[in-house]
Amino acid sequence: MTEYDSKEELYFTWWLEELKINSYIEGWKYHPKPFPLSDKVYIHWQKQLKTKTKKMIKTMLQEHTYQADFLIKWTPKAKGIFFASRLNQNIMAYPFVAERIEETDYHRTIVDVKGTFNQNDAWRRFSVDQKWVWQKYNIYVQKIIPIKLFKNTFTPIRYLQTDKSNKARKLNYKPISLFDYINLNEEL
Repeated sequence: MTEYDSKEELYFTWWLEELKINSYIEGWKYHPKPFPLSDKVYIHWQKQLKTKTKKMIKTMLQEHTYQADFLIKWTPKAKGIFFASRLNQNIMAYPFVAERIEETDYHRTIVDVKGTFNQNDAWRRFSVDQKWVWQKYNIYVQKIIPIKLFKNTFTPIRYLQTDKSNKARKLNYKPISLFDYINLNEEL
């Protein structure tokens, strides 16, 4: 089993797998290729020794990369239910924003999973990287909080049981199934 950086990431994979089994996503990748955002910065100078000058170099700033948590490849049947194209005027009506993969009918979404608690100011740090990726690559990285996603879409079957005892998980909302969510959204 793959090790995840947080329980929220594991929970999100349960949501993704339920969509994959039902052909709403083609697949997903954990920790896709990172985005290089800035290069290493060096300072050069000459140090005077007793009899000669020596060229010196020191790193002033380390390079910076951003590593997203997931890349989702949607199937065409998910459009209008789970995602809207980035070019769509009504993108806020859908759980995900996606961009079309060139010369295919598929779309992709890049996701950063966050917990409900903003530990160590992670949301602020993510928002800077999110803007930087957009500016440099014209790619939108979407922040997802799995518990909010489950409440607003469907709750994966596996999440309904606790992690250790497999007893019914206590939820502060009424969960709905994937099929109920699809039926509600296909009628709209």
